[in-house]
Amino acid sequence: MPGKLDSRMSASGDLSPPGKSVPSGHRISLPTSQAFVLTPDGDVDWDGCVARLPRMNRIDEDKMIVVRHIATSNFMSTSLGNYDGQAVIVKSLNLAKPRDEIVSASRALVTEIATLTCLHHPNIVDFIGFSYSVERRFSCVLEYMENKTLRVLLDTPSAAAAMTWENKKLHYAIDVCRALAYMHSLTPKLIHRNMKAANVLLTQNRQIAKLSGFGTSRFRSFEETMTHGVGNVEWSAPELLMAGDYSEKVDVYSLGVLLVELDTCALPLANEAAKLHPSELSKRLMVGSLRPSAGKTCPPRIAHVIASCLQFDPALRPSSDRVLAALLKVQDEP
Repeated sequence: MPGKLDSRMSASGDLSPPGKSVPSGHRISLPTSQAFVLTPDGDVDWDGCVARLPRMNRIDEDKMIVVRHIATSNFMSTSLGNYDGQAVIVKSLNLAKPRDEIVSASRALVTEIATLTCLHHPNIVDFIGFSYSVERRFSCVLEYMENKTLRVLLDTPSAAAAMTWENKKLHYAIDVCRALAYMHSLTPKLIHRNMKAANVLLTQNRQIAKLSGFGTSRFRSFEETMTHGVGNVEWSAPELLMAGDYSEKVDVYSLGVLLVELDTCALPLANEAAKLHPSELSKRLMVGSLRPSAGKTCPPRIAHVIASCLQFDPALRPSSDRVLAALLKVQDEP
C-alpha cells in the first residue's frame, strides 16, 4: 500500500545505509574503446576490429538463419533469427547508408559487442556472440525476449493500468538496479549512458527485466576524462549535457528518470518536450531548472529514491548499490 512505503532518507538527501551489499565486480581486461579501429583514411578497419574482439565469442554464421526482419533504425537492422536451434535477435549494420553513418553505426555495434563479451549477469540481456562476413560485416546476436521492452508495456493502457509498485514496478526497478550496480562494481566501472525503459527487455511472462542497449556504453578509467554526451536529453544528467567530465553518477540520474517512467507510465517531460525547442529543453535540463519528477500518487519512499537520484550535483546522488539497497528495503519492509 502506498501509505506503508514511508520515507527513510536523511536530511542531506542521501539514502539510508544499505541493508544489503552488492559484491564487488571483476576486473575487465578489454577496454571496449580499443575494439573499434579506423584505417588512416577514416574508414572502418574491419579486420582490425575482428582481431580485437574475443575469438571465443565469434559464432559460425552458417549456423545462423535470419527468419524475418523486425525493424530498421537509422543505422541498424534488427531481425528475428535462429542460431543452432535457439531463437535469437540479430542486430546488423545498415550498409546502404552513407560512409560517415556506417562508421558511426559500426562504432556503436562494435562497442556493444565488445561490452557484452565482458558482462555476465541475470539482469543483462544474454549475449550469444557475434558474426562477421564480408557481405554483412558485423552482426550482434542476442537472446530473444518475447515481451519486447518495458516502454512498450508502459505504453499499453491495459497493462499499465494493472501495474502498481507493489505487484510489478518495484520488481522491475530492482532488476534494472541490480544490473546497474553490477556494471558500476566492475574495474574499470562500466557506464551505460543510455538508461531508459526502451532499453529494458522483459522475459516470457514478464517475470524478469533485463538491461540492453550497450551501444553507447563506456568503461571509465582514471586516466581518461569522459566528455562525450550521448543519449536522449530527457534522460541525461546535467553534467552529461554540459559535455564536461562525468562519472557513473550519470547512470544514477538516468535511473531516477526511468523510475519516473515506471511511476507515471509516461515518457519523461513529454509536455515540456512538445512545447519547447530542443535547445531550450536541453538548456533548462543543463542548468537544473527543469527535471522529471514522480507523480502525486507515488509512494513516499519511492519518491524519495527518485529525488535522490535526480540531484543536480552528482556528488549528492547515491551510488547505484545504495539505490539498490534502498529499493530492497522497501521490498523487504513494506
